[in-house]
Amino acid sequence: EIYTLSLHDALPILVDTFIAHSAVILAIMVGSALNAAIMVAREWEHRTVQEIRLAPRPLADLTVGTILAGVVTGMITALLALAVAVAVFGVRIPIGRLPVLLAIAGPVSVACAGVGIAIGAWLRDYRAVQPLLMITFAGSFFASGGFSSVATLPRGVQVFDRFWPIAHVFETMQAQAWMVDPPSAVPMLVGSLLAAAAGSALGMWALRRRL
Repeated sequence: EIYTLSLHDALPILVDTFIAHSAVILAIMVGSALNAAIMVAREWEHRTVQEIRLAPRPLADLTVGTILAGVVTGMITALLALAVAVAVFGVRIPIGRLPVLLAIAGPVSVACAGVGIAIGAWLRDYRAVQPLLMITFAGSFFASGGFSSVATLPRGVQVFDRFWPIAHVFETMQAQAWMVDPPSAVPMLVGSLLAAAAGSALGMWALRRRL
């Protein structure tokens, strides 16, 4: 016997799948930024910053190492979120779409880690870093296309999202994952690479200023 779902029955499933995939995207950004920020803030809290100041290695090595650590932890967080999304919410991303999604996710993760380094160096306290980043990303999830497509959001929010980079990440990665004929990902790929460079430079500049 064959069963079919009406649009009314299928809509909640589609919404759950959309949100679950957005949660994976969010995990990439939050994991990278938050872990990088905490690692840097801990240097001041554990009073190991003096050793860093005296280390013979250049500041670029510290920045790159922290970014890599943030990216790795962010990807681990995203993999855990993806496992839940697949097992519980039935997220099924076409294999052919994975290279583009990963090409976007990598530089975005680097950019978030760089921003996290800057925030960690500036605040130097994980108790200040955590709420700031969690509130920012949680708000972005709802306001930037994580919970619902930007096109369905209020007009004022749509105007804000034009200038908020996280909104473009959600929209582009959702489109690349689900649309039958998605728009070109080249603008997002170029933008994410530029963001990665800018985020890394920001993190290094903040460390240099605070050390």
